Amino acid sequence: MVDAGKLSDLLKQAEEYEENGDYQKAKLIYLDAAELALKFSKQSVKNKVKFETIAAQFIEKAKNTDLLINLSKIDSIPEKSNNNKADTKSTTGKAKSPNDGLIFASSKSSSIDFSKFPFNKTKIEPTIPFGLHTELGNHVDWNPNEEMNGFMMMVGGSGSGKTDGLKSLITELVERGYPCLVLDLHGDIEVPITSINFDFTGEYSINPLKITSLDKGEGGAIPKINQMLDSFQDSIESKFSANMITELRKTLIDLYKKMGIVQKVPDTWSRNPPNFENLNQYLNLLKDTTEARTTYLALLARLTPLLEHPAFTGKNILDIPDIFEYPLRINLKPLTSLSLQAVAADTIMRQVFAYAKSLGFVKEGENKFRLYIVIDEVKILMGFRGKVNDPSHIINILATEARKFGIGLILASQSGTHFGEDVKSNMASKMILKPMNNKEAKLNSKELHINERLLTDLTLPGEGYLITSSDSEPRRVRMHAHSTRPYKADKI
Repeated sequence: MVDAGKLSDLLKQAEEYEENGDYQKAKLIYLDAAELALKFSKQSVKNKVKFETIAAQFIEKAKNTDLLINLSKIDSIPEKSNNNKADTKSTTGKAKSPNDGLIFASSKSSSIDFSKFPFNKTKIEPTIPFGLHTELGNHVDWNPNEEMNGFMMMVGGSGSGKTDGLKSLITELVERGYPCLVLDLHGDIEVPITSINFDFTGEYSINPLKITSLDKGEGGAIPKINQMLDSFQDSIESKFSANMITELRKTLIDLYKKMGIVQKVPDTWSRNPPNFENLNQYLNLLKDTTEARTTYLALLARLTPLLEHPAFTGKNILDIPDIFEYPLRINLKPLTSLSLQAVAADTIMRQVFAYAKSLGFVKEGENKFRLYIVIDEVKILMGFRGKVNDPSHIINILATEARKFGIGLILASQSGTHFGEDVKSNMASKMILKPMNNKEAKLNSKELHINERLLTDLTLPGEGYLITSSDSEPRRVRMHAHSTRPYKADKI
């Protein structure tokens, strides 16, 4: 007698075993279900094709489960922990504010030596020397505490003095007690703070597959997978077909399951995540064991430079809480390609923001700025698709949400077109230097509400127009050069 309900029951049982990581039992049940479906196909002439199709689907599920069994033999565990719960203390020993919706387990494996550059974040001096008013001759300071937010946008063409002025501003911030994270994409922002390289030695790395949110409304593996798929498509020049994205999504879901992380079971989200090395191994396994070989070959052709790079293995993981205690420059230039740089910077910023959110809103009496993120050449981070107005891009997220969690931003690039509308509208301070051409001058003049000729007439390196939320009109200012800063704070 044909009883289709038995097939539904077997499917449910197999899926439950699969979600719990018991792939062997799941495989056996899928095979039993396939055998039963074939039996039903012989008993029901009317539904013969239907049951044969169902049997084939169960066999395919059994094959996929068999792949998970093979994958479980891969023993590369990216992060080691004594338990599956999030750490509740930072590496400095200070208790973090509890937040049930966020997780941030720190790791001591990176072992960054911050002792070379002593730093005292408790001695915050709000006034930051910025430059010289070229018309009035007086010093111009920047006080982010008095502005609507601590965000600054710098725009200037090649040779405008933007990078040298940026180095001076970073140094002044650090000397006055502001922790700064400098993401150096060109390798030329050399300032007196601790510096590390992301390179082929693998001395330091970041794990892009780490889940940082336990919020049941937006956390877990699936949102992380969706974000990761967007990141791949934005940062890698070669396009992905719809079929490739579908297969990659399935692969990532299976990979998280292998690590015991299941979207429907929030208690599993804090377990050790997979890393790019695991993903690379799994894709190569699928390439050799499934009918979709061509699709997996195409995925590996695009992803291998990322997946094989030591900066993304998840070993010697960068300790995010330390970044909030000490200034740090991360030199991303050794990553050599735009794809590698974009994924690394995106991951670092997302994890930094997740940690800031775990600390909660900045409270009255607390330092207004827990950390400054400084980036030159923002264009590189916008990816090959140029999605400057994408609300899910991390830079746009920071521009709209980071202020209340104590993050300041200093973003620089050669053109105003490298910034989305969310960034431009949320920058309380803007420094516009000499533009690359007349077209750029016309665009930038609209940000300042001045005649474009005032920008094209600029001649001195580091000279431009500064406007802040407390200014009634822009001021013509020459930023202090890093090597010739006129006065410095006492060493701290």
